[in-house]
Amino acid sequence: MAWLSGFTKRLAFQVPAHFFITEDLIDFPICIHQQSSPDLYGEVDAQGHSIRFTDADDNILPYERTYFTINDEDVTFTFWVKANLSSTPDEDTVIYMYFNSEADEDG
Repeated sequence: MAWLSGFTKRLAFQVPAHFFITEDLIDFPICIHQQSSPDLYGEVDAQGHSIRFTDADDNILPYERTYFTINDEDVTFTFWVKANLSSTPDEDTVIYMYFNSEADEDG
């Protein structure tokens, strides 16, 4: 698996396969929320602009940042990421959140 160029760290979020998905879902919005993420403290800019999301093949995924705050050496965030979900019952979806980049432009 490749690593997204320009980034030095990432977190993996796993979306478990569900038996009730009867067909593949394309660009399905998935909520990525973390109430407390000290791993990101000091590694991202104050607005969360230097964060990117990819699928397991490192294809960049579109996202919307709905909440992002840094305080008391902690980061709390909510992103909605568009990803493809497989209808195969045993095929989980993995979304990577890349951070710690020199780029501060919004993704």
